[in-house]
Amino acid sequence: ASVAMGITGAIVGGTIAAVRDLKEVKTDKKTKNEAVKNILKESAGSGISAAAGTVLVGNLKISHPILGGLSFAAATIGTKYLFDRITSQPEQQVEEIQPQED
Repeated sequence: ASVAMGITGAIVGGTIAAVRDLKEVKTDKKTKNEAVKNILKESAGSGISAAAGTVLVGNLKISHPILGGLSFAAATIGTKYLFDRITSQPEQQVEEIQPQED
């Protein structure tokens, strides 16, 4: 079930990213290469997140539909947030802190 949900999440996330990025390519806000990279990244992140949410809800054996849905949503959103933080490129370099000499 988690593999199927991961594939479904990847398809949905990739489709949403493709629609958004293709509009930006048409208006010259992004290059085709940037769009492809982003679509692949979003597909991977959405797939991993959906699979993680499915595994969590399955392992907790939550039978209540509302609690199961909320648990799935929380796990999926949290996983996607972490994925985005890990894979995002810093916009600017942070200066390295040098020890002061007395």
